[in-house]
Amino acid sequence: MKILLFISLAVILGFVLGEETNASKDERFTVNDLNTIYYMGYKGTVSEIQFRSIIKSFFPEPYSLKEQSNLAVFFKYCYPKGC
Repeated sequence: MKILLFISLAVILGFVLGEETNASKDERFTVNDLNTIYYMGYKGTVSEIQFRSIIKSFFPEPYSLKEQSNLAVFFKYCYPKGC
């Protein structure tokens, strides 16, 4: 009986911790974060392709849908003139 209870508790705990981890990885950066990174050290010195690889070094792929959306908004409206 105790073994069954222990296994059930372990499964529930694993599920809860897994859900919390997925929620925290949902969005590692915002448009404002990208704008700050660009203007703090890369404004006018790198092309869009170079800046995309810099972002990949800070935030390795795969990207969540929110992160993909943030990248699209940044490059459409903020690069290279700013938000």
